[in-house]
Amino acid sequence: MEVELNLVDADGRPSMRSDEVLARISDPAFVPELGRFNLEINVEPRSLAGDGAIQYEAQVRDQLNDADTRAQTAGAGMVMIGILPTLGPDRNATYSPFLPVSPRTG
Repeated sequence: MEVELNLVDADGRPSMRSDEVLARISDPAFVPELGRFNLEINVEPRSLAGDGAIQYEAQVRDQLNDADTRAQTAGAGMVMIGILPTLGPDRNATYSPFLPVSPRTG
């Protein structure tokens, strides 16, 4: 399972600190994403039989809570959303040069 995470500052604006946050998290399940304001966690698949779903949720919650605590020491919070709505034209320079910037969505 993969969960995309955006890094935000105290005002909910993109926080361009993924390298620093990943270094503080220091967990190989967390990896960089396209922008400096986001990262992802990759969780190994496992059986959901019996209480497997509850254990899976507990594992992911523990990892995310620990990572968010560490991200906050770098001045960033983590939010799980697909598109960061506060990402505006002033941040176009942070997009990957290999992907086009949509004129409609940024």
